[in-house]
Amino acid sequence: MKRTSTPATAVRRDIRARTPSTTVTPRKSHTTSTKGASISRAAAITPRKLLHSTDTELRCRTVYLIRHGQSKGQVAPEHDRRFDESLTDCGLTDLGKEQAANILLSEIDLIVCSPLTRALQTALIAFPKHSKIVCNYDLREVGSMIPENLPRKIHEVQADLQEWGLDVSQIDFESQKPDQWPNRHETPPKVVRRDRIRDVFVRLAEKLPHDIDRIAVICHYHVIRTALSDPFDAKQSRDIQKNLHPKNAEPIRCLLHADGRLQMFPEELHSLDATQS
Repeated sequence: MKRTSTPATAVRRDIRARTPSTTVTPRKSHTTSTKGASISRAAAITPRKLLHSTDTELRCRTVYLIRHGQSKGQVAPEHDRRFDESLTDCGLTDLGKEQAANILLSEIDLIVCSPLTRALQTALIAFPKHSKIVCNYDLREVGSMIPENLPRKIHEVQADLQEWGLDVSQIDFESQKPDQWPNRHETPPKVVRRDRIRDVFVRLAEKLPHDIDRIAVICHYHVIRTALSDPFDAKQSRDIQKNLHPKNAEPIRCLLHADGRLQMFPEELHSLDATQS
């Protein structure tokens, strides 16, 4: 299957001319339309107190968990999605590019991204002026070994992104050397996958400079559900698995605590309650 080339600037110019949007400002809430029941544990958060605390133990950052735009694998027939090798680490559909261009988050301090092509393409379209996007292999999709989840070599990913008119110089691949990328999809035990994903956020909470307050994390459906599940709260984890279904390119606003725990903002939880009622 031949990949087509569409300059990123043309995609954004055309899309934004046709699609009215409102830029999200730093202090305004950003909600999703996710369906389901309330998720128990985060409802008691008082974000104003946490975000303005002088106690470093209580200091939190704002994280936007963002599933990539619609991928070519998502719209493929079921048989092709499972077996068509031309869908290996595939990119976005035209709709997926539109969705990415309409992720209008302002004043993002850091972008962290899965190394899979559909996530990187989403990040580059959504944040064309950001100076650096950090690639983290532990944010790759977990679960089935369908072709779109199979990783490729860095130079192959870079070549496709450049062909599509995107600036790969924005991506920091240094933390993911070529020999760290496996030749095939890994399927470690569920607990190992869970711990890898959570470690990403522990490292962000512990290692980032204090002036990094707003972080966009572009990743995948199961990664988001895993990151928001609490291993010490069985009910909350069941609620997440039952009710949270991240949509393409719809940011989920969360608090990142000093110990690496993620919790959804109250307005995100209220949106779940509203859709249920």
